[in-house]
Amino acid sequence: MIELKDLEKFTYDVYTKLLDTLSERYRLIQFSQTKHTNPPYVVLRHDVDFSLDAALRMAKLEKSMNVLSTYSVLLSHKLYNIFEQDSVKILKQIRDLGHEIILHYDPELYEKYHIDYYTILNKQLEILGLILGTQIDTVARHKNSLKVTYNPFPDHEFFTPGGQIVHNADFSQLYDLTVKDPCRMWNKRFIERLFTFEDNRIQLLTHPCMWTYEEVNKQQCLEMVFSNASKSNEDYYRSCLDVWKECEEVWKNE
Repeated sequence: MIELKDLEKFTYDVYTKLLDTLSERYRLIQFSQTKHTNPPYVVLRHDVDFSLDAALRMAKLEKSMNVLSTYSVLLSHKLYNIFEQDSVKILKQIRDLGHEIILHYDPELYEKYHIDYYTILNKQLEILGLILGTQIDTVARHKNSLKVTYNPFPDHEFFTPGGQIVHNADFSQLYDLTVKDPCRMWNKRFIERLFTFEDNRIQLLTHPCMWTYEEVNKQQCLEMVFSNASKSNEDYYRSCLDVWKECEEVWKNE
């Protein structure tokens, strides 16, 4: 049985204990399973806001526990690009592990496009589906600032832009309780309520980049995320230098 104080650590061991504790009383399910699963259950959802690598680590951990969850992915982020070769590989690995991938849409960015919001949403769903070779019909809102309250889409279970039924993973009436870990913090009232085990339909919303093998503080966690991104850029820089050297050798012999 996990204790509340353990949840301050944000390690994979703690996450494992959390799922073990919840699984004693609830079914742990993906979002799509809410349509045909009787409560009590916990919907496991991960918003991939900084790192696809962290998402893959979480996906492998859950698979080892025979647990499947939902990963919401942004199409645009400064630290990852879903069109890039390694990113496509990771997304397909997460999918092949049995997890489901949905669209994480950014209303703040949509505002700056000055295009019909439903048009943007449809195109992003189509693009993500093309990359994964499947239809994506579920969305979840990205909130990259506490000051941003704008949302162009209604708080309904689903809506139909362009005739396509799009399910809304944020629909408040789907859950009796939503517990989340933004900025490596839990809402004390909600987390305490979770462990009363009185709610039947729960959404546990976590961010994979917040969780680590060893216990670290918030700043160290963020530094690790950016350090890994910098290393990836450094590796790419080295590979570009190698290509340039190869080109020089070819040109010399022509």
